[in-house]
Amino acid sequence: NNNSNNNNNMAKQAAAAVVPPCSGADEPQDGSIDAVIGSSESVRWVGELLEYDIRPGVVVVTDPRNTLGAGLGNGLWAAGRVLAGYLALRPSICRAKRVVELGAGVGVVGLTAAALGAEDVVLTDMEHQVPLLRCNQNRSDYKQVLSVHRLDWRSAEDRKAVAALAKPSYDLVVASDVGYDEDLLEPLVETIAALSTQETTILIAIADRALQEEMEPGVEDFIRAASPYF
Repeated sequence: NNNSNNNNNMAKQAAAAVVPPCSGADEPQDGSIDAVIGSSESVRWVGELLEYDIRPGVVVVTDPRNTLGAGLGNGLWAAGRVLAGYLALRPSICRAKRVVELGAGVGVVGLTAAALGAEDVVLTDMEHQVPLLRCNQNRSDYKQVLSVHRLDWRSAEDRKAVAALAKPSYDLVVASDVGYDEDLLEPLVETIAALSTQETTILIAIADRALQEEMEPGVEDFIRAASPYF
């Protein structure tokens, strides 16, 4: 599958660029880039969906034919694989934590957090992405700790509803490949702020497409949008 191979190469490049060395109790036995992104994954068609066996306990389906709905979140993007791999190498980040994933797409980061022992994982995205997220929730071995909720970053009502799911608050906010639309950067940052406290860990993986595509925002644009809040 050429698309799978290209995405694997992109993920390796991203992992090499952004994943720092481990230290302490979470130091992996295999510190290679393949260990970060789960290169041993198998891919196969399941009906109209494409199934990726990422790593033990983490299997996701994507929807390249838009069977459950159309959207950019239907695929498995490199930044999501890198962030999921980053967590897999540092399981204590997720263990016994309350986690929310923003712009979850197929939910690979949240599903990884669940497999690593998170207490509760909330997968969020736009309404059209909910059917695919629910499909992956129902297929997961850890569906008892997973829930799926609509979250439009521009909606104060949606933010309030998702914030209310965490008692008293989220320990970990994760997001990947969420920096592609400049108009959504401020709503995204407002959402992160609404779902976090000073004790919350926030991990975001952004593909810096501004290096290749002048019309798309990059990491610097996200940092600029976030600076008034953090």
